[in-house]
Amino acid sequence: MINQKKAPAGTEAMQSNTNTSIENIPLCSGFGQYHSQTAQKNPQDYTRVSLAEIALMLEKPPAVDKANGQWVIFSSLASRVHKDQLERGLFYALWADIDEPQKIGFDNAFTRLAGNLEIEIMGYTSKSATKTHQKARFIFPLAQPVSGRDFVIMQKILNDKIEALGIIPDRVTERAGQLCFLPNAGSLYLWNHEPFYPEVSPDLWGNEIAAEYEAIEAAENARKARLEASRINASKRMASGEKSPVNAFLAEYDWRDLWPKYGAQQIGKRFLSPYSASQNAAINELPDDPSKWVSHHGSDIANGVGRLSAAGDTCFGDAFDLFVHFEHGGDYDAALKAAGAMFTDASGVTITKQNQRNFMAEQEPADVSDLFEQEPYEDAPNAAQVDLLNPPGLAGDICELIRVKARREAPELYPLAALHLMALVGRDKRSVYTDKLNLITLGIAPTAAGKEAPQSTIKQLANDVYCSNLIHGSAGSFKDMIQNLIDGDGASLYTVDEIHSLLSSMKSANAATYETKMEAEILVMSTTELYTFRGIEKRDLIRAYTVQLEKLEAKLDKASEETDEHRKLSRALEKLKRKIEYIKNGWPNPFFSIMGHSVPERMDAFANAENIASGFLGRSIVVRCSEQRRKLKRGKRNPLESASLMAGITFTLEQVRGIHGTIDATDEAHYFIEQCIDYYEEDERLNHHIVGGIYARAPEQLMKVASILGLDGGMITIEHARYAHALVEQSIHNVRYLMLKAYAETADATENQIMLSAKETVLKNCKGSGITPSQLKQLITRPKSFKRLQDKNCKRDYAQELLDRMVEAGELELFEDGRRTRYRSKAVV
Repeated sequence: MINQKKAPAGTEAMQSNTNTSIENIPLCSGFGQYHSQTAQKNPQDYTRVSLAEIALMLEKPPAVDKANGQWVIFSSLASRVHKDQLERGLFYALWADIDEPQKIGFDNAFTRLAGNLEIEIMGYTSKSATKTHQKARFIFPLAQPVSGRDFVIMQKILNDKIEALGIIPDRVTERAGQLCFLPNAGSLYLWNHEPFYPEVSPDLWGNEIAAEYEAIEAAENARKARLEASRINASKRMASGEKSPVNAFLAEYDWRDLWPKYGAQQIGKRFLSPYSASQNAAINELPDDPSKWVSHHGSDIANGVGRLSAAGDTCFGDAFDLFVHFEHGGDYDAALKAAGAMFTDASGVTITKQNQRNFMAEQEPADVSDLFEQEPYEDAPNAAQVDLLNPPGLAGDICELIRVKARREAPELYPLAALHLMALVGRDKRSVYTDKLNLITLGIAPTAAGKEAPQSTIKQLANDVYCSNLIHGSAGSFKDMIQNLIDGDGASLYTVDEIHSLLSSMKSANAATYETKMEAEILVMSTTELYTFRGIEKRDLIRAYTVQLEKLEAKLDKASEETDEHRKLSRALEKLKRKIEYIKNGWPNPFFSIMGHSVPERMDAFANAENIASGFLGRSIVVRCSEQRRKLKRGKRNPLESASLMAGITFTLEQVRGIHGTIDATDEAHYFIEQCIDYYEEDERLNHHIVGGIYARAPEQLMKVASILGLDGGMITIEHARYAHALVEQSIHNVRYLMLKAYAETADATENQIMLSAKETVLKNCKGSGITPSQLKQLITRPKSFKRLQDKNCKRDYAQELLDRMVEAGELELFEDGRRTRYRSKAVV
C-alpha cells in the first residue's frame, strides 16, 4: 500500500492557524486591470471580497463594462506584485481560466470537471462569452489556506488534471498575482455551483505536490550547476589572457539563467519580472541579438533595470546588466570590481589583480626608496614642536582619561579615540572648511598592547552624553550598515577591534557579494553629502516603515490629546515620517566613521598601491605604534582622578552639543592651514607616482581634524591647525613606511631598500625613553629580507653598521640608563 504524502510543512503549519471560516476571509480585490495602490497615476487602495460574497455574485452578477469589472486574487495579502504574493501570500482558492473552450459548452465543461475532480466548484461564463464560444472561469475553494509557492504548484497540478479531461486551461493562472475577473453578465451568462463535494485539500494531492517540488529542485540544481560551470569556464578564460571582467562574465553567463535567479518567473520562452504587477510575461529575447533581453514591463523601466531604449518604452540589456542592477544596486563600478574578483586563474589571481599587475609592469619602474629621499620643501609647515600624544584642549583631556584608566598604555592610539568621540557628539556641526566630520582611522599595534582602553573609554563617555547607541562593532554586511545608519538617525560609529578581518573579506576573491559591496558603501557613506538608497533597498525599507507608520497613526488616534503618551507618539510619528522621506529622496550628510585597530602582522601589508588607488587609504588616518609593548602599570588606581576627568569631559561635550552657528578659524590658524595646503599641493607630492593619491586627500583630512578640535570652544586655533597637520603628516609617513617595509620584503628588493626600511624601523621604535641594543637588533633582523641579506655576507654585521651610521649622522644616540645602555631617536618622525 502506498501512503499519500502530506501537505508541505509551510502549508501544514498554516492549516492549524485558521480561526476564521475560509469562505469569509477577505481577499485582495479591485475594479479594472489598472486598479493598483502602487500605480503612478491615480493609485487606489485595494478592496476586499470573500468567497461567500463571490458565491452570491454567481446568481446575481453585475453587468458593467469589462474595463470596470471586479477582480480577485485569492490571497489575503493586499498586493498585485507576483513576487510579494509568491513569498508572503496566503491563498484560499484555486481557479481555472478557459479562454479556448474548443466547442465544449459551459454545462458540459462544468459537469466533466465536477464529476472527475470530485471537489467543490463554482463556475460562470466570462463577460465576452458567446453562444458559440463559451469562455468560462471555475473557482475551487481550498479546505485550508496555502502559501504562495504551494498555490503555484497546486495551480499547475489543477491545470494538468483539467487538460487531461480534454479541456485546455490558460496557464496564466499559475502566476501568484494573476487577476481572476469575477462574474459580470454579458450577452451570454451561465453559472453553476456544486457545493456538496469537499473543498480541495493539499493532502489530497500530496503525492503530486511532492513530485512537483522534486522537479523544481532538480531544475534549480541544474540551473545552479550551469551557473557554476559558467564561473569555472570564465576562470579558464583568464588563462588565455582575458583582460575584461565584463567579457569574461558575458562569455559564460546567460541572461536566461540570471532572470530566474533574481526572482523572475519563466513562462514558456518569456519571463515575468519580479517587479511586475501585470498579468503578462513581457521579457523576451531581443529580436536582433539573442545575447540580450528586452523588457516591456513599465516596472522594470521605473526601477532602472538595464538600459532604456531610444523610444523610452522598453528597457534592454545583457547578463551583466542584470548583475549590475540586482547585485550592485545599479552601481556599474562596483559590479565591474566584483566581476573582476569573481574569476581567478590556476594560481588564484583575479582579473582585477592581473590587470593591476600588468598596469604596474607597463609603467616606468619606480624606486620605492625615493619615498624617503625627497628634498625638503623650503616652506614646509613645521610640525616638529607638536606633541602628537597630547592634543590640545578637550581631546587632550580625553587622552589623559584613557591613560589613567589603561593598565598597559598605547598612547599613540588615544588621540584617534578622542577625535572620534568629539566628532560623534558634534556630528551635526559645520565649520568654515567642511560640513562633514567623518573619520576613518587605522591604529596598528602589537597584540595585547592596550588597544582596548581607548575603545572602552569612549563608549563609556558616549553613554554619559547619550549617544552610545550610535556605536557599533564590526558590520556584518552593507545592508547592516544601511540599517544602522537609519536606526541612528543618520549617524554611526564603528569601533572594530580586528579590522583586518573586515578589510580582508572585502578584498578577498572568494568574498560573498554582500562583503565585496562593503568597501564601496564605506567610501560612499563617509564622503557623500546625500546618501541615496538603491531601488530594491528603498522599496523594502519603505514597505516596512509604512507598516510601522500605519500602526503608529492608529495608536495616536486612540491616545488622548494633551497627554504624555500623545506627545511621545507624535514625536515618534514625525521622526518616522522623516525617515521615510529621507529613504525616498536621500539622507542628507550622513555621519559615518570607523575606528579600526589591528596588529602589524595583519595590517602592515594593507598599505599598497591598490588601496591608495581605491581611495580607502587616502580617506584614512593611519597610526603605526611601536613594536615594543609598554610595561603594565601596577598599584591601585585613584578613582577620584578618573571621576574628576570624566566630569569635566562630560561637561565640555555637552557644551559641544550646544554650539550654534559655524565653527570659524582665527586668522593665524587660517594662514597656517593655507600654508599646509600649498605644501600638499606641491606638484612633486600631489602627482607622486606612489603616494600622490594620499596627498590629494590630505587637505580634506587636515580640515576635518582641525574642525573636530575646534568643536572645543567653537573656534579653530593655531594649536588645533598645527596638531591637525602633524597628525596628517604622521599618517602619510606611516603609509610610506609600511609600503617601503612591504617592498623590502619582496625578492626584488635591493640592499639599499632593505637598509632604508630597517632605518625607518629603528626611528619608529626608538622614540621616548629608547630601547636596548639587543631589543633593537631583534627588530632590525626580524624581516626575512634582512636575514637573506645577512646570509649572503656573514662577514658583515649589517644591523650594527646601520646603528653606527645613524649615531654618526646624529639621528640616533646611545646613552646610559642606570646600568643599561639604550638607543634613542633624535630625529623627528
